[in-house]
Amino acid sequence: MDTLTHEQIKEFCQVGDGLLESGDYKAAIGQYNLAWELIPEPQK
Repeated sequence: MDTLTHEQIKEFCQVGDGLLESGDYKAAIGQYNLAWELIPEPQK
């Protein structure tokens, strides 16, 4: 995985963590899903 993609994944997860802490679960899941989509296959 290239560095840029890794940094994007970390950013989505950090935003998701902040949303989770504030109780916005739906938005947090959206951020985690964006990060998940960047992970190369296999995603198991």
